[in-house]
Amino acid sequence: VGGLLLSAIKDMEFDDVSEAIPAYLALIMMPLTYSIANGIAVGLIAYTLIKIFTGKFKELNIITVVLSALFVIRYLMISFYLLKNCIRKAQGNECSALKLFSYVIILLWLIWILLFWLLILLLTIELL
Repeated sequence: VGGLLLSAIKDMEFDDVSEAIPAYLALIMMPLTYSIANGIAVGLIAYTLIKIFTGKFKELNIITVVLSALFVIRYLMISFYLLKNCIRKAQGNECSALKLFSYVIILLWLIWILLFWLLILLLTIELL
C-alpha cells in the first residue's frame, strides 16, 4: 500500500501550493500516526481549510467540506474521550499511550492550523 501511495507523488502538482501542502501533510501524517486513514483525514482537512482561506472555495465539492467537518468532529471527540479516561486513570486499551499521543498530535495540529489561518485571514483583512 505504501508503495502505491508513494508512486502517486510523481503526479502531484507542486506549482499550486493549495494542492501540494495537503498532499505533503497527508504523506507525513501517515507514518507519524501509524494510520493511513488518519493521514488521509489530515490531508482532507488541510485541503479544505487551505482552499477556504485562500479564496478558492469554489473549487471545493460539498462532500469534501462535509467529510472534513466530520473528521474534525471525530478527532475532537476521540481526543476529549481519551483525555477524560486517562485523567480518570481508566485502565484498558482506551488509555494506550501511543493511541493517545497520535490523537493529541492531530488535535494540536488542528488547533494550530486553525489559529494560523485565522491569523493569515486577519492580516489579509488589515492589509486590504
